This record gives sequence, structure tokens and C-alpha cells, in this order.
Amino acid sequence: MSRIPYLRCALAAALALGALGLPSPASAQSLPPAASRVAIVFLPGPPPKVKPPMIERLAGYRELAIGFASSVLGTYRPEQSLLDMSAASRIWKSLYNGELPTHIRLAPAGSGGSITGWGEIRKRAATPPADIVPGSLGQSVRNAGLRLAYVGIRGADNREAIVAADRQGAVESVSLETPRQVAARAVRRWRPSSLIVVRLPSGSTGSRGLSTVLRARRPHDLVFVVQRPTADPRRLLALGVAGLPGGGALRSESTRLDGMVIATDIAPTALDRLGLEKPHVMTGEVMKTGGSRTAASLTSFKNRLSQIGPRRWTVILSAFIGAVLLSALGLGRAVRPARVARAAFLAALWLPAIFLLTGALAPTRVGETTMAAVAAAVLALATDRLLPWPQAIVLPAAVTFLSHAVDLAFGSVWTARSLFGPNPILGARFYGIGNELEVTLAVIGLIGLGAALARAPEHRVAWGFLVGGGTLALIMSWGRLGADVGASIMLAAGVAAAATMSLGAGRRRLRVAVVLGAPVLALSLLAALDLATGGDTHFTRSVLRAGGLKELGDVAERRLELSYHSLRAGWIPVLVGIAAAAVLMAIKARERVLAPLAGYPGLRAGLVGALVAVLAGALANDSGPIIFLVGTIYLALAVGYFQASPSRMRSRLPARTAVSRPDLARPQARDPG
Repeated sequence: MSRIPYLRCALAAALALGALGLPSPASAQSLPPAASRVAIVFLPGPPPKVKPPMIERLAGYRELAIGFASSVLGTYRPEQSLLDMSAASRIWKSLYNGELPTHIRLAPAGSGGSITGWGEIRKRAATPPADIVPGSLGQSVRNAGLRLAYVGIRGADNREAIVAADRQGAVESVSLETPRQVAARAVRRWRPSSLIVVRLPSGSTGSRGLSTVLRARRPHDLVFVVQRPTADPRRLLALGVAGLPGGGALRSESTRLDGMVIATDIAPTALDRLGLEKPHVMTGEVMKTGGSRTAASLTSFKNRLSQIGPRRWTVILSAFIGAVLLSALGLGRAVRPARVARAAFLAALWLPAIFLLTGALAPTRVGETTMAAVAAAVLALATDRLLPWPQAIVLPAAVTFLSHAVDLAFGSVWTARSLFGPNPILGARFYGIGNELEVTLAVIGLIGLGAALARAPEHRVAWGFLVGGGTLALIMSWGRLGADVGASIMLAAGVAAAATMSLGAGRRRLRVAVVLGAPVLALSLLAALDLATGGDTHFTRSVLRAGGLKELGDVAERRLELSYHSLRAGWIPVLVGIAAAAVLMAIKARERVLAPLAGYPGLRAGLVGALVAVLAGALANDSGPIIFLVGTIYLALAVGYFQASPSRMRSRLPARTAVSRPDLARPQARDPG
């Protein structure tokens, strides 16, 4: 039979459909797309140190945008990671009362199931000062009238079903299959379901199963592939997502780092794809893609982050001690305690900038210690010899602060890898300025401003601190850069103290009122700036958008509890006691401490402002003891530098030595006897 009649019939049918106003095959593209679906697939990764790592295996699937997901906040436990995913909110483990119940698993019942120990889980989740509601993802899907299912492995604990549970711990639909049948069953159960959670087996069977699920994805569907949390401590889980627009590495506003998100970002991203509103109790953010990081670069980034915590204090202290010793050796026969004291403070000023560079290079522990020690010693000696005291402070202070400011402007690329950085692998802060760097830059900035204004008239000193200190606070606090609200409190108090002292006028009560009122004004300005520029920082989300006084109280309580917990750790209470005693002694002997700065009003004001900033930061932050210790160390080194001024060293020389060394009579001598 000829094809002409068939073509004529098809044309006639198309015309008839058009006449009736019904869609034809040619107009199908104009129809709204089918409802989107979401699949959250848990795939076991290889054992630790087995190559290739999980992130490289996920990179083999071209449709996946890849990255790492921060799994927990505090001590790692796989069940906690899954509960955080279901709640899309998390908090430090130390703020919970009690531990999770043991042997959490899925208990099948009929066509559904429930999570064992859910009553204890909910009771524990209500103990910290925060809204932590496990099961919020599943509850949101069920409240919308959408279908949800879990497909797992028969005979396993299937605790991954936590992510599919509602707030009562119930899982609407459960299918348990043999390892080889899981993927096929998941595809069948996904067809009528809006959200499906799947646990795939390990090995090649799991890899083939993942390919099966990805092939079943429709254009508007979203598939998360999560490295299954296990007993192996994994603070960063490999993650792949298919269906996000664009390409490149995963990122979110939670981290602002290419290739890094938080496990609590999974639920908001899933709800967004399903067209559902994110509940208020969820703190995660919607994922997107950006950057062009490869699996190899992500692995390198992860390796560097895993080194920061174990190395941080040992390498920083070792590098500083090494720099002081190398400075003493570099002086040769001319070594004198005064010059070593000056070199020690200058080395401490250079170190944060040096660690930005070593963080980018990611050397070994020994290599990083050696590089930092040598560089700090050389720069300290050169600065002390080539620049006059005390203006020599200005150069390392300016380089250190400006280098961090530039990096913050470009997304904290180097700061996140620095030993002075926010330590992203802990999961509390991923970009901007962490607490340790906050106090370091605050002290360096205020003393550096004081050195720059050392001999300026009183009114210029005051304005210099107000303008310069305000700039420092803006860079460290603004949501688009440093995003550290604690820095605004710290620097506002310090700048106010420095400015009022430089004027030398006003009663003590008035000065105290100004210092106490400055942080309130700074927070108000920061809030206005963040809201106007869309900073969307943790401060904006947790304070400015708080649901009421209760949530604001929760924020304050969390900070106090975290500070209290850090005070009880190891040697911290002993060290804090020693530092507090040293500060009290210095305040009592303030006339003697400040005597070398009698002719430098700006430097006196900067030192006092730095002390007030350290005290304010210790009281306002959630790691107050650490801030107090770091700040006190820098203040002690600064006092040592001031006590070792060349003029004071000359005045202590015997008279005949001064006569035999006429060069010492020159102002700003750099090599006292």
C-alpha cells in the first residue's frame, strides 16, 4: 500500500486536533513539563586511602556536578549526619544533652516502616538552643500530598531511610530487595513518587545500579548521589548531583566555596526542585553550580583541609619559635635580647601573610614549618634593620591585612587553606574570617594604625582610628567579604577605646559609655549594610531574620555554651588563667608598660584599643578562651617590642660606651649596644 494515504490521514488528524484546540505532536514542546522528581541515592565509597577516591569515581559520570558535602558539626557519627540531612539544620554535638540511641535502623512494617529509637532522637534534638527537627524533609513532602518511598537492601540496617522519614519517624513506603534488584526496584518505585531515597550496594553492582537510576532521570528530575556515611570518620562526603542547571563544581551560599556544600543543603535543594517552600526550621541553602574544579583539584583541596586542624597550632608555634631562633642566629655576634624581642614581634606580624602563601602551596608539615620560620625570620630582620622603630610595624601590619582583604574580595580562596583560616573541615565556617584570624587581624590592625599615627596630633589620631578602624571592621564584618559579626563588636570597642584615649578628654564613665555603645552602633550599621547589599550571612539569617526573642536568645545561649565548653578543654583553663593574670599585672603596671610610648600618642592609643578589642572579642564570641589567648600572646609580644626600643637600650648603656660609640647618639638607631 502507498504511504500517501497514511500521510494524508496524519495531516487530516493534525488539522482536526488543531481545530478542536487539542495539543498535537508538533505542539507538544509548548506544554508545561511533567512534575519534577527527586532521588537521593546513597552509594558506598571505597575504604580510606583506596584509590581512586570516591570523588574521582563520581566524576566518571558526566551528568554529575561534583563536590564535597560537610557531613557533621562536631564529633562525627554517621547517624548524626543522616539526621542532619533530614532536618536540614545542625548544631555542635557538644550542645546536645546525651547521646544518640544505639543500633538505629529501619523497622519495616507492612508497606512502610519506622526508624527505631525515634522517640529518643526527637527528645535529644529538643535539648540544644536551636530549632533542630529531624524528619523535616519527609514531612514537607507528605504535607504537600506528594508520594515518598525508600528502597534499600534486604537484611541491612537501612538507616539511610532516616532521610525519608517524617517527623514521627515513619517512612511512607518501603521496599527491601537483594543487592542486584535494588536499582531496578528503585526505578519502578520512582515513577509514581516525587521523592525516593535509595541505598545501593557496594562494588560494581552499586556502580551499575547508579547508572540505571541516572538513565531513568527525566530532564527536570534531580538526582543526588551521596557517599554513604559509615563508621569511617568522614567529615567530607563526596557528592554528585544530576539535573542542576549550568555546570562545574557544586556550591551554595552556606559555604561560598566552589566544590563545597553542606549536607543540610540537600533537603532545601530537593524541596526547591519539587516546587515546595523551605520550612523555617531548615537552615540549609539551595545548591547551584559554579567554577571549574576538577576531581583532582577537589581531592587536593580536601587533603589540604584535612591537614589544617592537626597542624594548626603545632606548626604555627613551631614556625614562630623557629623564626625567633633564626633571627637570633642571623644577628651573629651582634645578638642582643632587645633586637630578638623586636624581631619576635615583627615575625608574628608577618606570619599570617606567610601562611596564606604556604596554604596555597600545601607543603608537608615539615616543609610548611621550615618555609614559614625562614621567611618570618628574614622579613623580621630586614624590617627591623631597614625601617625605623616603631614605624617598622606599619609594613608587616599593612601587608598582612591587605593580603587577607584582597583574598576575601576574591572569595577566600587562600584564606580557607591557611592555618590561620576558618578551618572549613570542622563545618562551622567555610569562608571569610574565623575566630583565630579575627583576633589576630584586629590586634595587628589596631597596633598597625597606632604605628602609622604614632606622632600625629591628637585630633588626627582620633580621626585616623575612626576612619581606619571603621575600614578594618567593614572588611572583616561585611557579608560580602569577611562575614564575621564578632569582628564588628571587637573592632568597634577597640576603635572607640583608642579614639577616646587619643583625645585625652572626658570622664571615665563617659569613655566607658562610648566603648560600650560603639558595638551597638556597629551592629546596627552592619545590619543595614547586609540587608541593603544582600550579604545573606549567618548574622543575617540567624539574627536579623530571627523569628522572635526566643530565637535571638537561642543564638546568645549557643555562643555562651560553646565558649564555656572550649574553656574546659585540655590545658585551656590553665593557659587562660595565666593570660588573665598577665593582663591584670600589665594593667596594674600600665604606667611602666606605656612608658616607652610617651612620645607616641597614636601607638599608646593603638595598644590600649587592641587590649579592649581582645577583651570584647573574648566576651562576644563562641570561642572566647581561644580568642583571649591568641590576643594576649600578640599583646605580650607588642609590649616586648615597645620595651626594646633603641632609645631605651641606649639609655641603659654605660656612659663610656656611649662616648666610644657616637653613632648611638643618632636618632632612630637600629643597632643599640
